[in-house]
Amino acid sequence: MNRSAKYILKRFSQNKNNLCQSSHAGKAAFHNSSLCRQEVSSDSVAPLVLVEQYNAVTLIGLNRPSKRNALDTNLISCLREELKKFASNPLSSVAVLYGTGGNFCAGLDLDELTLDKPSLPLVDEFCCKPVIASVNGYAVGEGFDLAMACDVRVTDNQAILGSFNRRFGIPISVPALRRLSASCGMSFALDIILSGRPIKAEEAYQMGLVQQLSPCGASKGNALTYAQSLTKYPQEALRADRAAFLHALVLSDDIQYATESEISSMLPKALEKMQYESRRFSEGVGKHGTFKNLTVQPGWPEWMK
Repeated sequence: MNRSAKYILKRFSQNKNNLCQSSHAGKAAFHNSSLCRQEVSSDSVAPLVLVEQYNAVTLIGLNRPSKRNALDTNLISCLREELKKFASNPLSSVAVLYGTGGNFCAGLDLDELTLDKPSLPLVDEFCCKPVIASVNGYAVGEGFDLAMACDVRVTDNQAILGSFNRRFGIPISVPALRRLSASCGMSFALDIILSGRPIKAEEAYQMGLVQQLSPCGASKGNALTYAQSLTKYPQEALRADRAAFLHALVLSDDIQYATESEISSMLPKALEKMQYESRRFSEGVGKHGTFKNLTVQPGWPEWMK
């Protein structure tokens, strides 16, 4: 190789390194410190769950990208803790659950699943507030159950869902089975449970498993927009109706028990707020079928009010 060619290669290498350094610096300006650490460190150092707040919406991110966000004991514990914090936070009304690194969740971490240390079902009961799933990549096995435990699923059109745990003889929890049957009906549910086959996003949408399809990479933004749209409503009545529906349809065998559960949980708070909301309607808010200005959060752009 002659001297001029060596010089050109050297300059190209220097420019490439400069570009990489500039790219990492740009990322640091847009992401919080935990995300920046993820770029240069392993899952054991980075936080397992990322939490961000946008007005009244909490974003909760599964953060084990090298394992496709597979659920181990630590991740399950962290996720449960963050969901409890969200449920008890009076300033947060809706959550968006997503996965980092191009996948929602690949199910249980099979490296940890042994006879001596069985994993427990992740979600045994519904959260008291709405949770929207932003599904991308793989949402399979317990990851599929986790997505189905959310109220609404906004999904990339390239995502794959399914009960992949069928391949390894891992049983599905009873709450997950009841949610699945309620979402898509007995025939589709049995097909999913028995075959364990992969379900593409378009087919999942046709089954009723998915409520919204998004272009690849857009599910998180669309899920956040949907979640923001729910925060404008009076939350007491929204939660009361949601709790009654879920108890009656999925959790309760007895409709009387569902009614009693509603009365003892959310309904009194909704009734307390009813008179106030009625006065707002008489003053003109929400008349003629409009959705504008029902509840305005600080910093909202005009199109979201």
